[in-house]
Amino acid sequence: MHPGQYAAISEFLLDRYTNVPTLYYGASGIGKTQIIEDLCKKRGIPFVYFNATGMEPADLIGLPYKDEMDVPTLTIENGKEVRGTRKMTVMRHMPPAKLAMVEGAPKGVICIDEVNRLEQQVRHTVMQFLDRRELGEVNLPPGWLIVLTANPSDSDYQVDELDIALRRRCMVFKLEFDLNMWVEWATTDYRSPVIDPHTGQPVGTALSARIIAAVRRTAKAFRWEIENEIPQKPTAFGAKVCSELYHAGAMEHFDAEMTTILFGGVVGPEVGQAIVKSLSDEKIQAMLEKAMKGEKFEATHDVMIDLLDLFWEKVSASPKKYGPQIMNFYKCLGQDIRAVLVKRIYPFFSKKEYIADPNFQELAKEWREWCVKMMYKLKGLRAPGQTV
Repeated sequence: MHPGQYAAISEFLLDRYTNVPTLYYGASGIGKTQIIEDLCKKRGIPFVYFNATGMEPADLIGLPYKDEMDVPTLTIENGKEVRGTRKMTVMRHMPPAKLAMVEGAPKGVICIDEVNRLEQQVRHTVMQFLDRRELGEVNLPPGWLIVLTANPSDSDYQVDELDIALRRRCMVFKLEFDLNMWVEWATTDYRSPVIDPHTGQPVGTALSARIIAAVRRTAKAFRWEIENEIPQKPTAFGAKVCSELYHAGAMEHFDAEMTTILFGGVVGPEVGQAIVKSLSDEKIQAMLEKAMKGEKFEATHDVMIDLLDLFWEKVSASPKKYGPQIMNFYKCLGQDIRAVLVKRIYPFFSKKEYIADPNFQELAKEWREWCVKMMYKLKGLRAPGQTV
């Protein structure tokens, strides 16, 4: 991923999906922190920054203090319930000053930089934060994005290996140097003006053309090879996140390459690519349109399995509304896949409006026959009419 893609994905997540933290790793100085901070300035939203080096739990959750709270009580007096309250001493935390901007801001970013330098006692606090989105007394609003950054664990850095449990709670992306993106930034977005010593006024904000030319000639020196990657493996949680990103509009917002990067950061490159292919396959989409129109079609077994998932996603909210389409789709399926569709719809068979609908009577019959076969199979018997 290059910096432009990093910014685009971060902006998409801020707008549509902040449920899962993001972890960006790459060479030091490549822009992991600066890009997300610039994005926050551009959007006019808070950017809360923590540096993991030397961090203690109190830096995140604040200092502890004792407080009193009223606790409801219930006693029995003369056979009657008497409700009241009593004072109870509890331990709270005074939030760090930088977290004050979280209150009242619907969107923002909390960035924990160099997360693989965390001390052991702080890791538990960070893990709880990733799980519950809470830092002491502060609850992170839904529109806030959690961003973690890490340097690679190789000969150039004194860092610890990232905990597997932490990685699996995040979307993981590798950030690399991109010459064209850097040149664009250096000539348009660079914000460090040179001050004229005689007038005291800024004389320019772009990098020197000679420096840019020198970087062009030595671009290979900026492409540091990372010895130890931070792999992202497929998990059930990752599949759920990909589904949520899909419903958040990732396929419409990005092209196939960017969507593959996004999903790959959740379930790994290979599975991410397979998911995008499955979602974007024109043949499957054309067949889905036919299925929704009640038209006949044919396909291989694997394609039918993919199509079944997409079709059920379309009709599951109101199967009765799509009764004719479901029946037509059922007849287009092979016998082995029909059972899968019937299993998905059987919970609706107990409802009167489905029992009375002729579109579902054949499906209900199929379900009963399948149950009978399974019952005989479990008992080691042959069902009536079943051949050897």
